[in-house]
Amino acid sequence: MTRRSIAIVIHDGVQALDVAGPADVFAEANGFLPGDQGYDIRMIGAEARPMRSSNGLSLKPDLAFDQADSSFHTALVAGGPALPTQPADPAMSAWLRGCGTRAERYGSICTGAFALGRAGLLDDRRVTTHWQTAHLLAAMFPKARVAKVQAHVMSHAGEAFPVERLARIAGISPRSIDRARNLLEGSDQPLKSIAFDCGFGGPEHMRAAFQRRLGVSPAHYRSTCKAD
Repeated sequence: MTRRSIAIVIHDGVQALDVAGPADVFAEANGFLPGDQGYDIRMIGAEARPMRSSNGLSLKPDLAFDQADSSFHTALVAGGPALPTQPADPAMSAWLRGCGTRAERYGSICTGAFALGRAGLLDDRRVTTHWQTAHLLAAMFPKARVAKVQAHVMSHAGEAFPVERLARIAGISPRSIDRARNLLEGSDQPLKSIAFDCGFGGPEHMRAAFQRRLGVSPAHYRSTCKAD
C-alpha cells in the first residue's frame, strides 16, 4: 500500500466544517499507518488565493484547478450554505468531470452534492445531502436517487417511526432483509433475482439495505454465512 492523495475542492462560501472534518479524519488515520502509507491532503480551488468560508475563516487552496491535473486517489467537494442555490461554477464542473472522475473514488460532503449534480455526476446514483435541502436536490437532479427516508424522518422529527413505517417510506417490507438473508444462506439464486423477489427493486437497493443494517454486502454475507 502506498500513500494516497486526497483532493478537497473548496470555494467561496464553503463551510469550514466540511473541509476540516474530512481533513481531520484522514490526518487522524495517518497516525495509525506507517510513514510510507496514509493520506496526503490537498485543498483545490478555482484559484490559488484565500477564500472566505461561510463563518468568516479564510482558507487558501494548495492548488488551483489548472494546477491540479494529476490523478488523485479520492476527490471530494466540500459543501456550503449557499451552494444549493448558487449558479453552476463552470471551472469546478469541468475539473470534477475531468480530474475528479479519474480519481479512484469521488464524492461530496453535505451540500457539495449540488456541485456534483451540476457537473452531471449524480445521474442514476444513490446520493444524499443535508436533510434540509434533500428535496431541492431531488427536484434539481431528477435522475439522482436521493435519500428519501432520512429527509422524511428529519422533516417529521417529532413523530414516532417504528420499523414498519420506515419500511413503507423506503418502499420495502420490514421482512425483506430477513427473507433475502434466508435465500442467500440456503440457495444458489443469483443476487439480482433475490433482490427482485424480496421487493428491493434491484441489487443496488438490496446492497444499500444490507450495508445499513448488517454492515456487509449481500455477496459478502453469502460467502461467509451460506449453509454447507
